[in-house]
Amino acid sequence: MSNPTLQNKKFDLSRFLWIPFVQKTLFVENLRVLLGAGISVVEALKILEKQSTNVKMQEIVEQVRLKVEAGTQLSEALEQYPGFFPSIFVRM
Repeated sequence: MSNPTLQNKKFDLSRFLWIPFVQKTLFVENLRVLLGAGISVVEALKILEKQSTNVKMQEIVEQVRLKVEAGTQLSEALEQYPGFFPSIFVRM
């Protein structure tokens, strides 16, 4: 007999997919360099999305990019992923 409480819960694997701190640091540094070179935020995010070798990082950068394309400030888009982008990253 199955438990109805468990049937209604979705199993979310994303919480088990980890992004190393060094990849987050490289993301911020590469974003800084791209923006400093005059590339738009959206284009820089597209580049970083394609450049990442971590599937979860690609997904998050894609979601951030889509939010920025829709008019959300970059900092606000990053804030929506506190488990991946600590507040210090958002304030940079």
